[in-house]
Amino acid sequence: MAFRYKKRRRLNRSFQRQNLKKGLTLLEIAIVIFVISILLYITGSMVKSISIFKDTEDEAELLKRQILYSSQTAILSNEVVYLELDLDEETYRSFRMERSEGGITEEPVVTKHSLSGFHSLISVAVNGGSIVTEKTIQIPFSPDGSAQEAAVYMGPEGEINATLIIRKYGPRVDLFQGEQDLLLDNPDWEEKLEEF
Repeated sequence: MAFRYKKRRRLNRSFQRQNLKKGLTLLEIAIVIFVISILLYITGSMVKSISIFKDTEDEAELLKRQILYSSQTAILSNEVVYLELDLDEETYRSFRMERSEGGITEEPVVTKHSLSGFHSLISVAVNGGSIVTEKTIQIPFSPDGSAQEAAVYMGPEGEINATLIIRKYGPRVDLFQGEQDLLLDNPDWEEKLEEF
């Protein structure tokens, strides 16, 4: 009988130990939550980088940075850099002309970037207001920091959500929501012209 009692006590202790180990400790729960939050952060950043989920402002901000980079490259390299906007293919790139014994070749400054399917380059206003809605436009950036003044209109098909205005002097690009005119330096210039 004593043998059965000891055996039963041992079994009860082993069941008690197993019952204690069924749950998770606070530290284990904290580690699981930490790992899940890191996975969610990584997944969220990957989804945001997919071009389908970018909005017009993201695409416009990216183009603005590329324009500033092209302008600064022209100043630092002391060569003319061209920004090429292809309105038909919805792409843009920057390049400079390299002269060698074999002739003139294009050296890429910014590789060709395609806009996402929902956004497009709607039109470009150059030379004091002439608006181009198709074909390819090249905007030169000179080594002295000047550029051809232009306004780039972006958004989904048929709707302008963002305007990038490339200023003539200095590496300066302004980003506006909606449609803006090219002549923004002095918005009441027409009134002053009439008064003059």
